[in-house]
Amino acid sequence: MGITAILLVVGSVSMLGYLGSQNLESETRAIIALMRDAQSKAMGQDNESRWGVYLTNNAGSVRDSYAIFQADETLVSSSTYIGIPGTVLENRTMRSNVEFVNPATTTAILFAKVSGLPNTSTTILLQRTGDASNQRTVFISGNGKIDYQ
Repeated sequence: MGITAILLVVGSVSMLGYLGSQNLESETRAIIALMRDAQSKAMGQDNESRWGVYLTNNAGSVRDSYAIFQADETLVSSSTYIGIPGTVLENRTMRSNVEFVNPATTTAILFAKVSGLPNTSTTILLQRTGDASNQRTVFISGNGKIDYQ
């Protein structure tokens, strides 16, 4: 009976680790898909607008989130506006065991109409909550390439 209990505990811990890694991978792929969707919408000039992705690191008990949005140029150019600078098409909350390391607070990545080039090259770092050894990095290069490792 003791051996069975030990095997169950070890198996449960292994399964939780595996599921946590799968959640991190799934969340990373979802962010990349949303980035590519925003880039595609900007290149296609959907609603004659730039499109972007807004990342929010809540650094607390509230889970981190990310959203795809249609840019409002008045809000984008405002130096005093705080929040998503446009109309949100879709907002997603990250799984409870996945968090942003970078950005440390919030960031908006905007893609230019026609070219799809981002307003800045950016590195996004995600990890399993409290586990710095299990991370994924998303790269958005200045030439518009979106990739991860």
